[in-house]
Amino acid sequence: MGRQYKEGVIHFAPNIGKDSPAELFNRAFDTLTMFRENGAKDGTVIRAFGAVWEQPLSSIMPAPSVLRRLEQAKTEAGRREPPAKQGKKEPER
Repeated sequence: MGRQYKEGVIHFAPNIGKDSPAELFNRAFDTLTMFRENGAKDGTVIRAFGAVWEQPLSSIMPAPSVLRRLEQAKTEAGRREPPAKQGKKEPER
């Protein structure tokens, strides 16, 4: 009896190995991004991608909510003004 894949399987054919041309790898990664954006879950099994035969989607890319939080943190960090330089105080006269 085969394994149960409750959150589905995305199987790449041909295999997208670690030695695949960059263009092929990038297109496969874009495909995974599309699946992620359209509801693929963390536990969705990704087969024949990278150096590992089977791996969960979460090991390749974080969930959209994590990506949004990271992007938000970057944006907020960019809005912060650098701290004022502490110069020498002049003596009171």
